[in-house]
Amino acid sequence: MIRHRCGRSVLVMALGATGTAYHRPPMSQPVVLTSLMIATPTTGWGVGPHALWRTTDGGLHWHAVTPPGGVPPNTAATQALDGTTAWTAVARSDGMVTVQRTRDGGRTWAASHFIIAAAGGVPPAPVQLLFTSPQQGWLLISGSGLLGQALALFASGDGGQQWTRVALQPPIAGLLGFGTTIGWGISTPGQTPPAGFVEVTHNGGRTWQRQSLPVPMGNRTALTRYGPLSFATAQLGRAVLPVTQFTPTGTVLVTYATRDGGRRWDVASSLALRANPTTVLTSFVDAQIGWALAGDTTAAPSLNVTADGARHWHEVTPDIPLTEAASLDVVTPRVGFVLTRRVGSEGVATVLRTQDSGRRWIILRPQIAP
Repeated sequence: MIRHRCGRSVLVMALGATGTAYHRPPMSQPVVLTSLMIATPTTGWGVGPHALWRTTDGGLHWHAVTPPGGVPPNTAATQALDGTTAWTAVARSDGMVTVQRTRDGGRTWAASHFIIAAAGGVPPAPVQLLFTSPQQGWLLISGSGLLGQALALFASGDGGQQWTRVALQPPIAGLLGFGTTIGWGISTPGQTPPAGFVEVTHNGGRTWQRQSLPVPMGNRTALTRYGPLSFATAQLGRAVLPVTQFTPTGTVLVTYATRDGGRRWDVASSLALRANPTTVLTSFVDAQIGWALAGDTTAAPSLNVTADGARHWHEVTPDIPLTEAASLDVVTPRVGFVLTRRVGSEGVATVLRTQDSGRRWIILRPQIAP
């Protein structure tokens, strides 16, 4: 249940930008990872408790590239655009928001600061960073403990050096994706029916309107979880949006597709997932190629793969069970990574890598690079 706080005012004051080299934390074994952001078959980023890591050998060895101040759990947002460019955002209880950016794989970081103060004493907490290019990005900030209620949406057109508030209390709980100016967000919980709606903006996030999506028969009362929106790299205007719907009769992965930049969305497919999984992870390379990993903490998950924009899916049988998966990153039609919650012999979660579209997997034990 969302309780709306009326009369909140937000004050924003730009404080400028500085350049700082990163601080390397003391080295310790092994590397503890809580999420992955893989860019290429060899290069990627990993987030751990208070730390940021980078690999250049496909996930086996990791370099500490933590920006000054660390990456505090639950109060920081992190995004990697590619193998060398990344951002972190941290909000302090006094309203100070710090965004740090690197363009050289974490060797150096530059910081910008602004203040966001909310009436009522609710401290801010970054929800999501979303950069669509090295220059253009958005930062969604909520009130800490407000269950997804957004305080403000900020935008940057210079790679994160300066930020402008574009919306105060937008009706979104998360960002799904942005084009140049058009973007989509998840409706704030409790404001809309559970299935069939997203929020859309046509002016870079300043104003939002509700957009309806076609809902397969029988799914209108489903609990809905939205996956990230993926754009086509070669065909302008094409995108896919995976949506998991937990219905009274089972779990269904509904994939929406657009060919006109999001003015109209159609159901590309409605995939009934076996064994009623409690967790469904999706990752698309582009608007054509994607994987879906569905399972729970006990049963062996099912892995489904599409190469035609989710019009057709086929199930792949991994050679080892991908149980307790925490994240799925697919970077080419053949190469993918899974981070599991399953603790290995060294007391940390394991990373799994495949190079044949999910059939055979290698178990990696993340280590600090020599």
